[in-house]
Amino acid sequence: MSERIATHRQPPDADFLVHADLQAHGMAGAREQLCVKQLDDRRFLMRSLPFFTYGIALDDEVATDETVTISRVVRRSGHRLLRVAVKRDAAERFHQDLHPLLEDEQLLHEWHGLGYVAIDLPPQRDPARPMEWLDARARAGSLHYEDG
Repeated sequence: MSERIATHRQPPDADFLVHADLQAHGMAGAREQLCVKQLDDRRFLMRSLPFFTYGIALDDEVATDETVTISRVVRRSGHRLLRVAVKRDAAERFHQDLHPLLEDEQLLHEWHGLGYVAIDLPPQRDPARPMEWLDARARAGSLHYEDG
C-alpha cells in the first residue's frame, strides 16, 4: 500500500479505476484502487481481485457514488475470492510452492508482494484441490487465508 492507497495492475479488459473506502475494514483513511470495466456513468464490472475490500469478487457489478468510490454491489457474479497471507520469512518458499498449483488449476490470481495473494475461484470450478492445499498449510500454521 503506498500513501494509504493499495493499487492493482490493470488487466487488459479494464478501462476505468474506482476506489473502495477501507475504513469499514479497520483501515481508517485508506483506500483500495480497483480496476473495472465501465458499464455506464456509475456502474462497473469488477476486474481486479481485491486484497483489502471484502464482499466484492471478480465480475461483480458495482455502483459508485459521485467520488467514484464503491457504494454497493449491484449484482454478484458467483465468483469467490481467497486471500492468503504468510509470514515474511516464509514468503519466497510459499510463492514457489503455490505458483505451480495456481498455474495447473488455471486460477486467476494477483500477488501483493511475495507473501500475499488473492485467488479467484470461478463459480463453475471445483475448488477442492486449492482448498485442500490451503487447508493443510493453514492447519500446520504456515499461512492464513480467508474466503470471501
